[in-house]
Amino acid sequence: MGRPERSPVRRLALARLISTLGTAAAEIAAAYVIYQRTHSAYWLSALFLLTFGVNGLLSPFFGALADRHDRRRIMIASDLVGAACFALLIPIRDPAAMIALVFVASLAATPFWTASGAAIPNLAPEGELAWANSLLSMSGWTGRLAGFGVGGALVAFAGSGSVFAIDTASFVFSAGLVASVSLPFGLPRTQEERQSPKAREGFRFVLADRALTAILIAWALMYLGVNITTVANVPLARDFHTGSFGYGMLESMYAAGSLIGAFIGRWIQESWLRRAIIGGTVAIAIGQAVVALSPWFLLILVAVLLSAIADSFGGVAGQSWIQLRTPDAIRGRVMGALGATFMAANVVAFTIAGPLTTAVGAQGVYAVGGGAAALACVVLVIGLRGTNLGSVRRRSMVDEGKDSK
Repeated sequence: MGRPERSPVRRLALARLISTLGTAAAEIAAAYVIYQRTHSAYWLSALFLLTFGVNGLLSPFFGALADRHDRRRIMIASDLVGAACFALLIPIRDPAAMIALVFVASLAATPFWTASGAAIPNLAPEGELAWANSLLSMSGWTGRLAGFGVGGALVAFAGSGSVFAIDTASFVFSAGLVASVSLPFGLPRTQEERQSPKAREGFRFVLADRALTAILIAWALMYLGVNITTVANVPLARDFHTGSFGYGMLESMYAAGSLIGAFIGRWIQESWLRRAIIGGTVAIAIGQAVVALSPWFLLILVAVLLSAIADSFGGVAGQSWIQLRTPDAIRGRVMGALGATFMAANVVAFTIAGPLTTAVGAQGVYAVGGGAAALACVVLVIGLRGTNLGSVRRRSMVDEGKDSK
């Protein structure tokens, strides 16, 4: 029998698994239909820019929303708006209308992730935050992997409308699971905390905390480095004469490694968090350097697998550190500030990756990514030195001045 105190996190993880699976399948369906009707990469670029770029820049606003209002209700509303958007997509085939609805659905999903990230410390059993973040990370990766396969198969055999119908149902099911959690998603607020929170306070809090500032800078560098290498994977497979099979193997190794790293992360103790964050970043830098220098494709696959394990493992540790170090009343805005920064790094990465790959080659791009990871290591070592979580767990904003240095 499972431990009953873990039930809220398990329900949230199942909600994430189901909704992520449906969303990933819908992404495949939307991209396929839009390209089939336009035969234009520009339409696909517009789809990905709006769904993975612009909406993320609004994270600070949604973070303030999560700190002012009931996080459970925000998550339920987010799911239901997403369900409505995908239900409307079922009969639509016009590319512009599809992109508009997918954009609104993606925009609606942003407050769900911000509110859930802020709520997890209130739902996880004492001392088991790393386990909770590990389970949620695994759910997300599993949902995406399964969703891509399901989406491709369903579009081929039943059409895109069936995929959008499944996604609609997945969002409704997720909303029901969130509603079934009985624990509060946030702590009671003081009178001062109940006043209208400002989105910029998340950035202000992060920049006032040396450890959080280090994570902000280091992870922005990591997002930049990892995403430029993602673009370089197709040319890398071509350079080693492995074609589409090699490209598929590179992506599979990264996805498999991310799942493994998330699973291992469940055993991280709070006293290990700092070492796990730094150690994971060091391993990524080494892995990318191996890819940059290796003359053998098999060694490259192993290095990509190990780098992904380290990335996901360090991500669980970093997420736990951020949640424990941030007061509940401002946690949504902190999550929003970090998310917007990392999304901006994604936009920069995808903008420069093409020209950079042309200039230095695929393995050269991995060398740049490894350099970014090495620089991130330096930032983390300096920023996290001498810091500790102390009594930061679930503290009130009244105490936000304590332990911030």
